[in-house]
Amino acid sequence: MKTLLTLVLSLCAFAAFANTHCSNLGCPTGAASNNDLIERPIYKMSRNRTTKLADWVAYKVTPQASNLNQGPWVKLENAVRAHVRTGESVYVVTGPLYEYFFANLPRANERHTVPSGYFKVVMTISSSGWIEASGFIMEQDSGRRDNFCAKEVTINEIENRTGLNLMPSLPSYIEYSVEGRLGGMTSEMGC
Repeated sequence: MKTLLTLVLSLCAFAAFANTHCSNLGCPTGAASNNDLIERPIYKMSRNRTTKLADWVAYKVTPQASNLNQGPWVKLENAVRAHVRTGESVYVVTGPLYEYFFANLPRANERHTVPSGYFKVVMTISSSGWIEASGFIMEQDSGRRDNFCAKEVTINEIENRTGLNLMPSLPSYIEYSVEGRLGGMTSEMGC
């Protein structure tokens, strides 16, 4: 009985975690079916057993070039944080792109490929269910002075380039209006 209660409590905790970290639109789909879903208090990720790389991550855990990290990427992250401070719930899905060879991780004990770029999707869901979302793609060779607003792309482009469905529970009748357009969150991001 104690084991069953623990299992039920664990499942409830998982449901709460999934809702908190993936929104009510669900976690991304499209990754290999045998991936390991790794959950920790501060992140959730889908780990590909074959490549040992993350197909998607709910937290940044990969290396970025300093110009990207200290330039447009940090400016985007600061814009997201500023919007969160307004009190609105903000959902963010971030992940790496491995579209071409960029570099190996220096001084590593085993070979690790550094991502060629990163994507970030920022979205809000109103109490009536209205979704506003913007997607951004930034290459590792982005300049420190690059404007993150100029890096906005549609969520459809991110899904095409990653092979992931970032909002799998989004009803098809509103999918195009959310995933197929630019500008959903740009004013909230200061663009």
